[in-house]
Amino acid sequence: MEKLEVESSSESLQRCASAQSIASDNTKTKATPVICRFRPESFDEIMHGGSPCVQFFPDNKQVAVDVDGQTHSFMFDRVLPPDCEQAEVSEIVAPPMIDAILNGFNAAIIAYGQTGSGKTYTMMGPPSSQGRGLLTSDPHRQGLIPRILDQLFRRLAERRREASLSDEGAGAATTTVIASYVEIYCEKIKDLLTPAKDNIQLRQDSKRGLWITDASQVPVSNTHEAMGVLDQGSSFRQVAQTKSNTDSSRSHAVFLLSLRNSFDSRVTHSQLYLVDLAGSEKVGKTGAEGLRLDEAKSINKSLLALGNVIMALTSKAKHIPYRDSKLTRLLENSFGGNSYTCVIVCCSPSRYNDRETLSSLRFGDRANRIQNKPRLNEEHSVDELKRLLQESHSQNRLLQVRLRESKALTRQQGLLIHELLSLLDRDSLKHYKNKYGDLLQHVNDQAHTLTQLPFNVKSCIFRWLDGRTILNCASINRDFTKTLRAESIWRAVLVNEVFGKQADESASAVKRASTVPNPKHFYIRHLKARLAAAPAKNLTAAVLPGGVYLAHH
Repeated sequence: MEKLEVESSSESLQRCASAQSIASDNTKTKATPVICRFRPESFDEIMHGGSPCVQFFPDNKQVAVDVDGQTHSFMFDRVLPPDCEQAEVSEIVAPPMIDAILNGFNAAIIAYGQTGSGKTYTMMGPPSSQGRGLLTSDPHRQGLIPRILDQLFRRLAERRREASLSDEGAGAATTTVIASYVEIYCEKIKDLLTPAKDNIQLRQDSKRGLWITDASQVPVSNTHEAMGVLDQGSSFRQVAQTKSNTDSSRSHAVFLLSLRNSFDSRVTHSQLYLVDLAGSEKVGKTGAEGLRLDEAKSINKSLLALGNVIMALTSKAKHIPYRDSKLTRLLENSFGGNSYTCVIVCCSPSRYNDRETLSSLRFGDRANRIQNKPRLNEEHSVDELKRLLQESHSQNRLLQVRLRESKALTRQQGLLIHELLSLLDRDSLKHYKNKYGDLLQHVNDQAHTLTQLPFNVKSCIFRWLDGRTILNCASINRDFTKTLRAESIWRAVLVNEVFGKQADESASAVKRASTVPNPKHFYIRHLKARLAAAPAKNLTAAVLPGGVYLAHH
C-alpha cells in the first residue's frame, strides 16, 4: 500500500466516540458519529480466492482499503477490526443513546452495509436454534438491540430505586415504554407485530412530528417483555437465501421504542429508532432472480435514495429529497433532523468484495459530515403551566412598575435638560452677540487702515494670520475694493508666518485684481517658487492692527 488517498474531512480527527461524548455535548448542532465494523472473512470469500485488502491502525480510528492497487484511507469515530466482540460495540454506541432518550431527546442507531456484511448480526445477534425469529440468549453473542433493551430497563430500575429513597416518594418519577416493530418491504411499510397491516402510512404534523399510522404499540415494562416483542416481529421479517448470504434480509427493519418520562412536573417524550437496513446487492454475485431480483431492485433503489439525501445534506443543497423513498421519509429526523444519530457501517475485509467495501466506507464518510439539531421534546403538566403563568404575571407586574418609574424619571430629566438648555441658549446668544460685534469692529478698523496705505507703487499685501481677512475687508469696505481695482495689483502672496518659518511652508495667492469682478472670489494657489525667487530687499514690513503685512515692490 504505497499510494495513500485520504477521503475524509479533518474534522473527523477531532471527534471522540467515547460513551458520553454525544449526550453531554451542549452545542447547537451535532455531528453524526460513524462506527465502522469489519467482520471476519467468510467461507465463500475464501473459496473465491479472497485475501485481506484492509489495513488497520493503532488509533482504531483510521482504516485503509486497497482497490486495484490504489489505497483509500478513511477516518471514523471508531474502527472495529474483525476480532472485536459484540460487547465492545455496545459499550461504544449504547450508553450515549440511552442517555439521550432518558433526557427527552430522539435517537437513532442505523446499521448500513452490503448484503452479508454483518448488519443483522451486529444489531440482533445470531438466531437461536430453538426456532425461526428467536434471537440467541448467549450473553457473549447478543446483538446491540438486546443489549440496549437490557441497559435501558436497568437504568429505569435504578431511577425508580433512587426516587423511592428520596423524600418525594416512589411516585415522583415514572417512565412508560412502548415498542413497535415495522419493516419496509418493496416500498411498503408492514407491521411485523400485526402482519395483516401490510401497507401502513406515514404522517407528520407540527405537534407530533413524524409517526407511523396504525402501527401496533405494545407497552413493555422490562427486558423480557421487550425481547418477546422483538422475537415476535423478527419471526415475520422477510428473509431469504442468496449466494452471498443464507439468511439475507429482504427488507429494512425498524424497531421503535417510544418513551414518556415524567419527573415531578416535567414530562418529556423521546423515540429510539433501531434500524437494520437491508444490504445493497450485486445481482451477479447474489444470483437473485424472479422475486429475489425484484426485492434487490427495491432495496438498491431505496438505498440510492438514502445516499442522495446524505449527499444533499452534506452539500448544503436547498432541496433534500426525503420523499423519494419510504425509507428516507421514515429516517427524516435521523439524518439532518432533531435526533441524535449513530451510523454503524458494516464491511467485509476481503478483496473479493473490495469495491463494495469501498462504497460502504464512502457512504460512512459522507454520513460523518451530517449535522443534526437535537431538540428537547418537553411538555408541561397543568401544575407546571399554572406555575409558569403565575411567574409570567409577577414578572409583568414588576416590569409595569419599572416602566412607570422610568417614565417619571424621564420626565424629571427632561425638565432639567430643558431648563439647562434654556440657560445655555441665553448665555450663548449673549456671548456670540458680543463676539460678533467685536469682530465687526475689528474688520472695519482693519479695512480703514488698509485703505490708507500708499498704493502708488505696485504692491502686494501679506498677512501671517488669516488670508481670508483681506477678502472680507474687500467685501465689507467698498473703498478698499475700488482701491484694489484701481491700483491693478499684479500679484499677491500670502505668507502664514514671515518671521520664524521657512518660505516653503507658506501658502500663496496670486491673481490680477483688475480682472476679478469681486475680490472675495480670490482663490489660493501655491507660489513657493515665486516667493523664493523674490529678492529679500524688495520686501518691506508694516505692523498693522490684526497682523503683520508685507509690501512687495
